[in-house]
Amino acid sequence: MNHQPDPKKLDDTTPVADAEDQISRRALLASFGIAGAAIATGGFLQSVQAEATVTNQVYNPNGTPEDWEQVDTLTHRITWISVDEFESYATRDENGIIIDWAPAFNYALSSEPGAKVCCARKSYKLTGQIILPQDTAIVGTKRGFTQGPATATTNGPNRMYVEHDTKFLIDPANMTAPTFVMERNSTIEGVELFYPNQSVFSTSLSNIIRFPLTIDAKAGCNLVNVNFFGAYHFFKGTGERIRIDSLFGYSFGTAIQLYNGGDVAYLNNIHLNPNVVRPPDALLWLNTGNPDSIGIYIEEYDGVNISNFHTIFYRTSVKVKLNQGGARSITVSDFWLDITGQAFDIEANSGPGIRINNGVVYTGYSDDSAYGGLLRLNNPVKTIITPCMVSNVAVSLVNLARHSSLTRPDYGITFVGNSNIRLLLSNLDMFGVGKGLTSPAGYNIVDGKIFSGSSSFNKSVPYPKKNMLQNGSNFVKGTGSDDIPLYWHKTGGTMTVYYLPNGNMKLATVDAYPRNDGIVQSCTLTEAGSYRVVVKAANPNPRSGLLVRKRNAGKTNAVEYTPLFDQDGFCKLDLTGAAANESVDVLIHPGTTAGDAIEIEYALLVKGTAWYDYRPVPSGLPAQQEFTLQGAAAPAFAPHYVGEQYIDTAHKTVYTATGTSSGSDWVQNRGSLGLHAALSPADGPAHTYGAALTVAPAAGFSGIELAKVKIGWDGTFGPGQTDTVKFRCEYSDSTNVIMEKSAAAAGEEWLTDDDIAGFIKDGTVLVSVTVYAKSSLPGGVTKTVRLVGYSR
Repeated sequence: MNHQPDPKKLDDTTPVADAEDQISRRALLASFGIAGAAIATGGFLQSVQAEATVTNQVYNPNGTPEDWEQVDTLTHRITWISVDEFESYATRDENGIIIDWAPAFNYALSSEPGAKVCCARKSYKLTGQIILPQDTAIVGTKRGFTQGPATATTNGPNRMYVEHDTKFLIDPANMTAPTFVMERNSTIEGVELFYPNQSVFSTSLSNIIRFPLTIDAKAGCNLVNVNFFGAYHFFKGTGERIRIDSLFGYSFGTAIQLYNGGDVAYLNNIHLNPNVVRPPDALLWLNTGNPDSIGIYIEEYDGVNISNFHTIFYRTSVKVKLNQGGARSITVSDFWLDITGQAFDIEANSGPGIRINNGVVYTGYSDDSAYGGLLRLNNPVKTIITPCMVSNVAVSLVNLARHSSLTRPDYGITFVGNSNIRLLLSNLDMFGVGKGLTSPAGYNIVDGKIFSGSSSFNKSVPYPKKNMLQNGSNFVKGTGSDDIPLYWHKTGGTMTVYYLPNGNMKLATVDAYPRNDGIVQSCTLTEAGSYRVVVKAANPNPRSGLLVRKRNAGKTNAVEYTPLFDQDGFCKLDLTGAAANESVDVLIHPGTTAGDAIEIEYALLVKGTAWYDYRPVPSGLPAQQEFTLQGAAAPAFAPHYVGEQYIDTAHKTVYTATGTSSGSDWVQNRGSLGLHAALSPADGPAHTYGAALTVAPAAGFSGIELAKVKIGWDGTFGPGQTDTVKFRCEYSDSTNVIMEKSAAAAGEEWLTDDDIAGFIKDGTVLVSVTVYAKSSLPGGVTKTVRLVGYSR
């Protein structure tokens, strides 16, 4: 058995025959402590060979002076210290019960350079801060990637209080300072970090205690074999070569954040799961609307490697911001992201880019359908084309019936920015999304195939090319009475044309339709070479297809081609060896039988044959094609949907639809006008929202663009008082977005770019912003909301 000596006598010497051969009791105890402590606690040395060597040298009765010299050298290189030797430094209450072990740990860690402080199989209460100096370590008794003792597995939430390994019970006295500060190259290993005052029976996010950061680590630090629960933000590592191995636990905010590292970081065997304490079911759904709920957050770091990674009940599994170029990059391999909202939220301007390999995603853990799915991609800097490579990944939807806060995501892959992302897909299976597998890619480059159920969809968008067919996507209705799209002509028969809110065009036959009739457009080839015709349909019928005629320059000879639509909705034809000044007719045929219909996404005639699925190049203007009106006047026909736009390129005017009744619903856009509004919303009674204050576009304008928003809270807050400001944004498609911001002290808050981005919805116009206010206590605090932007 190890007997702990009196600390005051540690440096006394033991009399021996020769003074020069004296050895201090500290050195002697350290020599025996390496083997003795290892035997007593199950082994603290990483190297079994080192332990065996020391044991042999210390206990071998035939040991030579050279052996003892080796032992002395090793004991000075690896200094193992039991924190229980320093128990007298711990803080006690008036009854003599220890309430804070932090002072004892700080004395132990600073007692020797590079001290390795061993902990017993018991609980250590912490209210203060522990600082690990450079090269030191705290090592507990936990071994193996374990969840807890088998006998406690069925104890449910009581597992948090079961003592089975080295356990820290954390209750910070200072709610702004991290509990552990790890200086360079320090280590925490084999411990559990629990917050006993974080109730596992909470039923609202407002009940969750936002404890300060648990661990603040610097470059070269290691976190090994650690369990945790109850933290809000758990670990932040700043600097290079951070290593986390075998982490098991759950945070209510961000579990792991790595920031500003110029060398590789390694995260391995990461298991972020509340089952570390088996909480009641109600706790599992608290984070669906919490933007802080992030498994791993990587910000400006070179070469992050994440492997064997699992999250469950996190709104965002991996968030990435790599906008500084250079070697910023991340690789994620072998993952299972269960019941998550947005699996990967990526903002990057990086040459090495992103690699995502071998994993499973179950999405739906979000209260916002616009925030969910596999990928959310943005490159806001746009100085580098950022590659994002995805291979061997399956994406499914959670069972939405499990909880009311779960939401089907709009898209599996969402492009936030319109350019400078190169997305490469291989063996991606995805289904369960609401609007589509991918949102419009814009100028982003996409190449690969997505499998969904029994279908496969080629999503190649290698390089945008000019479409020689006018009005070939986001179709604009012509001015004729037959509703045929602008620049197209009907060759015969009777059909009905529908213009859909998503920009597609639907053709439906009224009677039997000859194979050579439909809508047609002709164009002249300006260069010799190869060309490709591609028409993409959302739901082709087996009788629909194309009729393509290529005529010589004198129109004395024509060659006809009749390609059909494939199972993925593509109808394509390659024209090789075309000469300059030849003409091409592209005719879309909806079907031969009365009632046949086809929905066209786009029609293209482009030079070259090196791509297959090709999304049209956006003009940068709202979602309708540019075209020229006859005279500087609004369109004479009724809009198809609110927010639809017509662009008169000859007169440089744009018209936006405010209704769908008649031509009078077109409003000419008048550029922009500055908007600067200051609102002071009043509280309602008894913690309810007061009267609404609304900002609308200036006269003659149809929408609002917000650039900056600032909230000021002025006055004296009472104990526990919280004041809240709510924003309600209304859009031209009759939808709305709501956001709340709260404060518990006077001050000012600027909404972040991410907050303002939440007010922007694809394909619709922000038409008003309304603010409300409420307070948990009456009177005393005024709120001022400043909105800065433009009327458009």
